[in-house]
Amino acid sequence: MRILKTALLPLPLLALANFAWAAGAAKDSAAPSLDPNRIINESYGFLKNREPEMTATEYALYDKVVSLIAARPEYAMKLLETMMGDKTPASPAFEFVLGNAHYATGKHELAITHYRRAVEKYPDFLRAWTNLGITCYAAGRHAEAVPCFNKALSLGDRAASTYGLLGYCLAKADNPLAAEMAYLQAFALDPDNPDWIQALAQLLVGTKQYARAEALVRQLIRLKPAESHNWMLHATILIAQERRIDAIAVLETATRLGALSNAGQLALGDLYAEQGFHAEAVTTYRATMENAPDAGAQRLLRFAQSLIATRKLSEAQRVLDTAPAAASRDTKVLYWETKAALSFANKDHSGARQALESVLELETLNGRALLGLGELHASGGNPTKARLLYEQASQLPAFAYQANLELASLALDAKDPRKSAAHLRTALSLQRSPALQDYLARVSALVPSDEN
Repeated sequence: MRILKTALLPLPLLALANFAWAAGAAKDSAAPSLDPNRIINESYGFLKNREPEMTATEYALYDKVVSLIAARPEYAMKLLETMMGDKTPASPAFEFVLGNAHYATGKHELAITHYRRAVEKYPDFLRAWTNLGITCYAAGRHAEAVPCFNKALSLGDRAASTYGLLGYCLAKADNPLAAEMAYLQAFALDPDNPDWIQALAQLLVGTKQYARAEALVRQLIRLKPAESHNWMLHATILIAQERRIDAIAVLETATRLGALSNAGQLALGDLYAEQGFHAEAVTTYRATMENAPDAGAQRLLRFAQSLIATRKLSEAQRVLDTAPAAASRDTKVLYWETKAALSFANKDHSGARQALESVLELETLNGRALLGLGELHASGGNPTKARLLYEQASQLPAFAYQANLELASLALDAKDPRKSAAHLRTALSLQRSPALQDYLARVSALVPSDEN
């Protein structure tokens, strides 16, 4: 009888989207941390010979009220409303001041109205365009902010913040190429600003420019080594390049520095489990899950699989029992795969078969379940059923190598070295191995000379 060797089915590779901390498309990147209020408040003074001036009456009002706007904006607005007359239209300069005042009170729509009046009356009013763009940005009207920032830049605004906010709004408006150009300008003007480095790195991740993104995130980590998000972004970039071992090294470094959040620790546990470092996965999951009660069903199941691999079967059963009953199809598949692995480890072949059949009910072409069931049938004296299952698995690229090895073993058991050699050659074409080449030579030597 064949000896069952499938104590634990291999975990599927984690997709980038499976990490809650993965960097998504640029439109989902974090907003810059700069304070729009500071930019607005610094714009009360006027640029002589470049911007419109207020009338004498307006200036008298302005002189009385402007000092109150920053400290007591609501009171200042009431004074303005009381002192202003309705007969004379406000000058562009005073529309600008009113826009600033309304912005200070959080009335963004009124601020936008006054800024628009200012630029309609004086189209080259640079800072009115800038403040209009900032207010649209603050109000979440990113597409409207883009032409405002562009106009301000065309009039001579060269502030890194203007380029950066333009980049953010362009990214939100699904224009990643233009956003990249704007972020590059912001980065060139202010190369040590983490906002522009992070935004540009996330944008490059969204457009799959991983090498460039990695260089930026390394600089980001040098500037802010204590921020967990930066380390996790670096790991995300490495995973996107299929450099999972490097991602583990990055997260381990962050752990040693005390810079990794609970979410990062759980992600590190996921990577350990996926790569077969089960002892490390168990240690990491145990240490972290106490502080992360909402770790999720899939993560609990990965923890259980690592416990099975390290022969902590009772604890694995307890973890398995805590997995939520209501779950997605993918989670149910992982649950039954884990149940099968635990049954294999406990030598409960009937339970393993039932679990794997449950997997196939949910996912007909699940390669891990096909291989596991094939092994059970082969060891149980049903090579015909095992062969059918292995042949199904051999049609799946990720499982074709292992399936052909199993088919070769079945053929050899059936004293058919010719067919065994054919399966070995197929396996060898998928994955070169000197040991397999030697095995093929020995099996080929068993083929009768008239068949060679």
